[in-house]
Amino acid sequence: MLHNHSLLNDVSDSDLKVIPIAGTHPSIAIEGIRMASAYDPWREAQLALPRLVNHASVHLFGIGLGHLPHVLLNTSKQLQHLYVYILNLKVFKIQLEHMPFKEWLNDPRVHLQVAKPDDKPSNSGVTHTALPDLQLISPQLWRLRDRLHALLNENFINSAFRSEDPVLQNHLKANEPLLQQDPGVKALFNHSAVTRHACVIGSGPSLEQSIEQLQILTDGTVQPWVIAADTAFAALLHAGVKVDCVVSIEKKINTRWLPTQHSDNIHLVYTPVVPKDVLLAWKGQRYASFTQTALHQTSVFFDPSSCLFCGGSVIHTATDLALKMGFKEISLWGVDFGYPGGKTHSFWPSGELGGHPKRSGHWVMDVNGDKLASSPNFASYLSEMEDHIARHPQTQFFNASQSGAEILGTQPFSEYSV
Repeated sequence: MLHNHSLLNDVSDSDLKVIPIAGTHPSIAIEGIRMASAYDPWREAQLALPRLVNHASVHLFGIGLGHLPHVLLNTSKQLQHLYVYILNLKVFKIQLEHMPFKEWLNDPRVHLQVAKPDDKPSNSGVTHTALPDLQLISPQLWRLRDRLHALLNENFINSAFRSEDPVLQNHLKANEPLLQQDPGVKALFNHSAVTRHACVIGSGPSLEQSIEQLQILTDGTVQPWVIAADTAFAALLHAGVKVDCVVSIEKKINTRWLPTQHSDNIHLVYTPVVPKDVLLAWKGQRYASFTQTALHQTSVFFDPSSCLFCGGSVIHTATDLALKMGFKEISLWGVDFGYPGGKTHSFWPSGELGGHPKRSGHWVMDVNGDKLASSPNFASYLSEMEDHIARHPQTQFFNASQSGAEILGTQPFSEYSV
């Protein structure tokens, strides 16, 4: 509640550029970002109401010029708690000066707080994000920024995995004979390996910096178990790194990106949407895996006991495989969630597998404390990875990347980690 003005006590005068916008309802733009409609901000607020008005708890990340909280508090009969998160104190100070109504700030249902770097969208109640505030969010809140972006785009992201998608259904149908004959990935769970350590290998650009160290490690007396993402396999083959298992989950994979001719005695863990020609060309043992998505549950061979976690990236699935196999130490190699050196991947020509380092305008923080060019997709995968790591406090995670994203819950890898 804003009778607590102490929130603004330590906020220095802002150097942010503010431009007034004339209209029926005068507005402002901060750093070129319009904070509310100058035509009809009240109607704009009304558009958001249906999602919010029938909930006892609502979380607002940002407020624009205060029209939505004002309307919500005066409309909802169910609302008991309105949690308002300030995403940038300097911006909030300017917003206060230009709000048409401020009474809502003193409503006892309002809980006003400055957002913290470790805040996450709440699972209790419902969340609304003000896009102008999100665009002006404080840089130190970049992890929260990425979680809010992912939440806003959740429906679009999920649309790529619709259970009724005809292309995906065709892959599922074509692979039924293989799903019927191949063992499920649960056959690998609780694998009694000689080593406690698994290396999970991604195809991020930093793999080129660390692959020599990885080669030495895998040639040592205590060899770790190596689980490679499909697009990292070629780089590892080229460097002479012994691979125990490859994980593939994408419908777009092909035998160029996954060189099956060199797959003797190597396990392949796959999902039902991997193209059948790739699966048939694999020479080692195949293991079928699933996720808990509606798409995979449409398969007649769906097996919940052979499910692996996936938050959008094959790295999640490879890491979850290592966890379910019982490894107590997991190191991540080439898992960058960004574009170190302006490249998209190691080994492959930059951009061949997707990604546009110069186009996205997005960034995360790297292991050296610098901004790393990234993408909203990569940033979302990073959030999912950090959450998955946090769910397994009994396992030690190491980050072997020297230039990729900082991954919460990991320690820097050294030769003494194994």
